[in-house]
Amino acid sequence: MKLTIPNQIDPTNFTDGEKMFTSLMFLIANKYGWDQWYNMNAGDFKKIVFPEGATNPTLFGPRTATLREHFDFAQIDQHNYCIRFTRVRPKNKGMGVGLVHYSISGLREIKIWCYLMGQWFGGNEIVTESENRIEYTSSRRSATHLEYKNFLVG
Repeated sequence: MKLTIPNQIDPTNFTDGEKMFTSLMFLIANKYGWDQWYNMNAGDFKKIVFPEGATNPTLFGPRTATLREHFDFAQIDQHNYCIRFTRVRPKNKGMGVGLVHYSISGLREIKIWCYLMGQWFGGNEIVTESENRIEYTSSRRSATHLEYKNFLVG
């Protein structure tokens, strides 16, 4: 399965989960803007980035060190992360970001990616341009803030 990643990032040492996350963020930023912060549910982030059954997968732990080289992260609360690309930007105004294709091969990762692309291209708006954020104390998951609660994996 092929994923599109900005050519300003070298994902050679990325896990399949890190490639999926980077490719999803590429799609979002390419459509909605490279300078914006995007709110993502912490559970969704963990499902995308970490392998199933990962012990103590934390946003600022050693397992995300590679991603933190390319993304800025802010943890609003235990349920919400804000994310944006650190240095990936179009070189010229009005021009897109160059891209390269990389593969993922794990069955779980392929299923997750297919689900994400089904949501992305299936007419369900997974990103909303809203000034409203999920309340900091919120434990609810909101489809307007990238909720992928129904992964059918395994």
